[in-house]
Amino acid sequence: MTHSDSYSSLLKSNHLFLNIFVIIFLALLAPALKLLTFNSDYFSISALEAFIAVLSISLIFVLPLLVLTLFKPLRQPLLLFVIFILIASVTTTFLLPVSLGVIDGIDTASLEIRKESQLFVFFTLLVFLFFLALFAFSSRFGGKALRLIHVLKLISITYVVFFAVFTAFSIPVLFPKTTSKGHAFAPVSPEKNIFVISFDQIQGSFMEGYIKKCPEKQSIFDGFVFYPDAAATYPNTQYSISSTLLGRIAKNASESGHYAFKSLDSILATAEVRGFKIYANSSFKSSTSECVTCFDEHSGFNIIKSYELIRHSVNLAFGIDISACGLTLPQRLAGHVDPRLKDHLWQIDLYELQQVIDNLTKNSQKPALYFMHFLGTHQPFIYNHKCTLKTPEEISRSQNIRGAKDNIACLISLVNAFITRLKELSIYDNSMIFIISDHGYESNINKLYYEENGLQFFTETSMALGDSKNIKPAGAYNPILFFKDFQSRGDLLINHSPASLIDIAPTICEAIQCDRYWEGFSLRDEIPSNRKREFWQYFGGAGKQRSEANGTDKLHEGLDVWWKINSFRGPLHPNLAFALGLTEEQYSRQYTLGESIGFGANGTSNIYTTYGWSGQEERARWTEGPKAGIKINALGSEGKDLLLRLNALAYLGNNLKYQEVGVIVNGTQIKRSKLTGLDWYEAFIPADVSSGGSLEIVFTISDPTAPCEVSDSKDCRKLGMAVREVIVSESKPAFAPAGIE
Repeated sequence: MTHSDSYSSLLKSNHLFLNIFVIIFLALLAPALKLLTFNSDYFSISALEAFIAVLSISLIFVLPLLVLTLFKPLRQPLLLFVIFILIASVTTTFLLPVSLGVIDGIDTASLEIRKESQLFVFFTLLVFLFFLALFAFSSRFGGKALRLIHVLKLISITYVVFFAVFTAFSIPVLFPKTTSKGHAFAPVSPEKNIFVISFDQIQGSFMEGYIKKCPEKQSIFDGFVFYPDAAATYPNTQYSISSTLLGRIAKNASESGHYAFKSLDSILATAEVRGFKIYANSSFKSSTSECVTCFDEHSGFNIIKSYELIRHSVNLAFGIDISACGLTLPQRLAGHVDPRLKDHLWQIDLYELQQVIDNLTKNSQKPALYFMHFLGTHQPFIYNHKCTLKTPEEISRSQNIRGAKDNIACLISLVNAFITRLKELSIYDNSMIFIISDHGYESNINKLYYEENGLQFFTETSMALGDSKNIKPAGAYNPILFFKDFQSRGDLLINHSPASLIDIAPTICEAIQCDRYWEGFSLRDEIPSNRKREFWQYFGGAGKQRSEANGTDKLHEGLDVWWKINSFRGPLHPNLAFALGLTEEQYSRQYTLGESIGFGANGTSNIYTTYGWSGQEERARWTEGPKAGIKINALGSEGKDLLLRLNALAYLGNNLKYQEVGVIVNGTQIKRSKLTGLDWYEAFIPADVSSGGSLEIVFTISDPTAPCEVSDSKDCRKLGMAVREVIVSESKPAFAPAGIE
């Protein structure tokens, strides 16, 4: 039988249905298998759950194709079409990277459209149309083309089968747990328990400001010591968690948090040797621990993570977001998740901690050590103070100090519920507890710091280093660290000793009497005041390599070639910022009259900008929002009239004739100008306004507009003006102030 004959036989209705269904199923299975294999910790589902998810979505795609097969002339083109879809899917799956992970950044969706897949699918469709033309106009070449397609189909199927076998041997579980709501467990011992509860991205200085502003919250932390000057070793999750578990800084990129969780050198393995049973939640589950949150409250299947796997798979294969096409989870299946929060699925997990609290049971035969990490406190702030999820509209309005305070209030309420439950079980005194975060805030520190009341929660150096060279501000290295020892009771103590996340492992080790060396110090003992603390610092790569045009990070992989180990002594602030590269002159924003402040890629604007600015681009820097500020300390300007010169152009989207830009210096408005094209604009600063040379300059923008609101652009920054240069000089005597230009 020839290939042409075999294809003719497949066009029979019974064969056609089977082939279309199987081919579409395989086209979706290929990316799902590869994603699951390389990201099993992220998706946290079994192979069977993935199989059923792919099967379900395949039926949705197959049904409209089957309707078209009712028309006989369409049957052969349809069969060829789905084969081409399979080839395209397998090719993109094979070529494109699939490593995923929780993103340490703000306003970054957990899924980004794969434009490479879109291009390949488009190219594949062009080839498909070319082959259809061959079949129609040349039987000779059409037959050869058919044989080629048949070979490519077999290769694609072989690839999928290979990955199916590989996945079966690679992922931790083949079948889901069948525990349902009411059967969850969280055993604790009546004799001895250790709890390390880690929350993502909570800053120590912010927590200190919050509990001082709300002193009634301090009574919750019965017997705790709080270390607001604690340091992280890396400004994102994986390597900070690694240092917590290993009791030292990670040596290289391979020593991630997941590596450390399974390492024989970790405090978990050490405690297990000492007779402890290890428990974890889904973020860091492994074969060496019992997962106390690996269940779904609706059935034995994790519906939410299964949906997320399919969403990533279709995106990887074809560059399509199925949620944008209306395929979202119904509310009754999503449960606690509003379908509109699809881009926040990766961080919706604080309900898991409440489930653990509810299911704590005093029935463990061994002392228990819990290590649990929760992503829900990461920016953007999605929980309110009652720990219920906000709507998308509420989320967009709460990326500010109020949203951060809600976040902290939610965290403290969960900690309160946890402590209360331990006391109800009469095991609080026999428990050692650490409440920590992996690192501090990374994004929007400038905005939060300069908001009303922001100074109560952030030190100035928290936001001093967030430029293209030092991509994480100093505050990202300042996690929270609360510690309660066995039998400890009493008022919360605030201890400014130079603690570090690497101190947790030796503290536990001392308590359980394990005999080994750790680089950190036990929190049960005094920490030397001149202690040297190590951390990983980013030191290379140009701004273009590292940042998008709006200043957000491109890279989140961790310890790549652009990181080195650095160290500092003394208090976290400002010494960490100095270790990161800040100079005394930059720290105090010293400025020499007449000096040009460049706002392009190689300019010095990051030293002086405060809030309301996008990232430095090649030639200029856009203001973002209705206000943008700079702060300088002009040396030798005391008692002098000054002249501010601004080289800028306005964004005139939405048919604006001009942007009216106001200039406010130290709270006094001194000028309003109508900005249009690139030009120099000047404003006179009287000596009685300059306040001894310390200048807080605020530019107000009349009509900030997002390009995406007025065009097909994907840039949704609220742009006002693009600033190239600012110069402050001594004013000539003849210069007089002006009102409106």
